[in-house]
Amino acid sequence: MGVSYYLDVLLNSNNFDTHIVDNVFDYVRKNFMDFYKEDRFYQLDFHSFVAIISSDDLNVYSEEIVFESAKNWLDINDKTQTASMFQFVRLPLLSAKYLMSQVEPYAYSIPEARPLVIDSISYHLFPNDREKYSSARTRQRKSFRRLLGFYGKNAELYDASKNSWTQLKPLNINKRNYGVAIFENTLMIIGGYMDSPAGSLNTVESIDINTGVVSSMASLQHRRQNIGVIVIGEGKSTSVYVVGGWGDVACLKTVERYDSVSMTWSYVAPMNTGRDACGVASIDDKIYAAGGRDGTIYLKSLEVYDVKKNQWETKAPMNQTRGYCMMASAGDYVYAISGYSGVYGINPLTSVERYDARNNSWLTVASVSGGGYAGCSALGIKPVFIGGSGPSNIVQEYDPDTNVWRKLAPLNTGNELMFAVQIPWCLDKSKFNW
Repeated sequence: MGVSYYLDVLLNSNNFDTHIVDNVFDYVRKNFMDFYKEDRFYQLDFHSFVAIISSDDLNVYSEEIVFESAKNWLDINDKTQTASMFQFVRLPLLSAKYLMSQVEPYAYSIPEARPLVIDSISYHLFPNDREKYSSARTRQRKSFRRLLGFYGKNAELYDASKNSWTQLKPLNINKRNYGVAIFENTLMIIGGYMDSPAGSLNTVESIDINTGVVSSMASLQHRRQNIGVIVIGEGKSTSVYVVGGWGDVACLKTVERYDSVSMTWSYVAPMNTGRDACGVASIDDKIYAAGGRDGTIYLKSLEVYDVKKNQWETKAPMNQTRGYCMMASAGDYVYAISGYSGVYGINPLTSVERYDARNNSWLTVASVSGGGYAGCSALGIKPVFIGGSGPSNIVQEYDPDTNVWRKLAPLNTGNELMFAVQIPWCLDKSKFNW
């Protein structure tokens, strides 16, 4: 049964048993990404439509897609329902930039909808007063999103809907200290290290997520390990950026970009500072690189790369020097988590700080347990810290509303030097059969 069948049931619900209709609603919520691009989806009546988008169980890649879907329904059907529809879109989960550039202009001519938008923007502008603006609309959706964590040949899969990690088959690779990226059905294993005589590597392997087939891809221009990796764009416009790292004799300031159309690597503008084991994250079309080491000392400086301008700009430094720093973007913020300020492997930092690009400032937030050179990613607006010194199997998620880290299900095997990536929605049904 395909998308058409489920839409037929919802559009003709009076002709079907209530139990069947309820099951179809559940199916559409869990497979929302397969439905929201369908023209017939917007033929649903108001109550059926909001019964889908209002659910905590809505499986959606971002709240922006929910807003765009709601806007489509309003434009096609009845824009006078805007205020009522916006009650079911979790506007505070959108970024402040998106709220001001996309949502506010759309709602400007509708007085009843403006208070919802203003409250949502205030939720971002006044984080200390968030309790005042908290409601069902500020609650994070469950979203059946998953993470992959790696260490050497070892890989584990996290399912947020079950709060559990599954040990996967060992990767068919022979290196460590590599970077990872996912786009389409491909897992890229980039650069890394092998014992003498190989040292740092420029090799790149792809693993087909559904078949497990390993193939060689175009090699990096420069041999490097301890790299930062960022994916920008979607589909054919996807680019993978590799930032800094350690060559064989020095820390690197060079940055390489992989073009998924030409399937080649090329240099882009270099950083201002060579950085080995720095933290990297991205928001929109900007890449943030902070901390790491320059071969002599650990760093606390931050620089930001504008993809469109091909230019790096120095920004406010972190409050704490952080070598082997881990970073993640979540919501409107970039988080720098743990790392080392002294000898690697001894007394890891537990401190965490958050960068706000709107005022170019860092704020120290609640500390993690343990710390070290660990995996770091995000689930929605919440950064996740995975593993750490020990080695540790602890997994922690930060709640920006309460300023508290809470423990999630632990890894099956404790690991430092863990790398983690978020799995795109389009791979939610993939088998991960490597």
